[in-house]
Amino acid sequence: MEDFSVISCEASRSVLAPENTIDITMSIKNTFGSKITKFGLSLCFTNEDMGYSGSGFWVPVVQPETPISWANSATMTFSWSITPDAIMSQPLYSGNYQTVKNRLSALRTLPFRLQIVGAASDGSYPSLVYTLSGVQYIDKYYNPQITLDAWRYPNDEATALAATMRVELADGNNASRFTATMYYARDARATTASSVFSMNVSRDVLFGVGYSANTSVLPGTFVNGSVYSFLLVVTDGIETANAMCVVDRAFANLHLSGQPTGGVAIGKFSAASQGNPLFECAFPIVLSGNKTYGPESSMPSNPVEGQLYFVVE
Repeated sequence: MEDFSVISCEASRSVLAPENTIDITMSIKNTFGSKITKFGLSLCFTNEDMGYSGSGFWVPVVQPETPISWANSATMTFSWSITPDAIMSQPLYSGNYQTVKNRLSALRTLPFRLQIVGAASDGSYPSLVYTLSGVQYIDKYYNPQITLDAWRYPNDEATALAATMRVELADGNNASRFTATMYYARDARATTASSVFSMNVSRDVLFGVGYSANTSVLPGTFVNGSVYSFLLVVTDGIETANAMCVVDRAFANLHLSGQPTGGVAIGKFSAASQGNPLFECAFPIVLSGNKTYGPESSMPSNPVEGQLYFVVE
């Protein structure tokens, strides 16, 4: 026979996230066979819940064992208000709580279990693990999934950028507990030490169905001759996920410029200056024929086929 028998149990909610409070009222019968002198309640995850094999429990305390006079075969009614975060963030349990959360990343939900614990007049320790019927514990801190992409808009030579970004959370998550920060770097890899980038997108959109954007998402001017990297970091304060993307220098099929900020380029953008004019080509150059141009007096008498001659006036 079990040490305790739950006669009735009422719970204020059917789905419980870590920061939620659940009110529980239980009528419990002492069926241990001896008088109970101490009684307490614990929130219980089994080894199986955590993805481990074997028996045993990791049990943070909801109500520490307190003195009680509870006769054998007597029924008593107890009420508790339980907030998992408040219990499991205590230093005594925080390390185990993180382990549970890591394991939960594949499970998302657990049955909500309580362990009734006590001390009997005969010196033994009766207990009972009780699963609240119809109540599930949702790991709200399930690692978010992020996608991020950015590109030059409206063409490969543009100095404006468009982007697509999306944050997907587990069922039951509330986006208000998460934060999203975008970092960026020019001609370097973006890290959390880089500059913070202001996104023109609301939290509700980013954490909702996702956001496919036009140029208003990534405000600013992004010069043709530089590479830009972006790092989107999402965290709930316990777990963190991130995504990175890179926008290359502008590459044009043919870029001809007489301006101080550009040279002559084929297949790329030439970052020339007035004092440093450049002709650049991103592809192998194949020359054929035996013609060259310039004053005839400057031409060799026997030009070699396939050779390019430059005549400087």
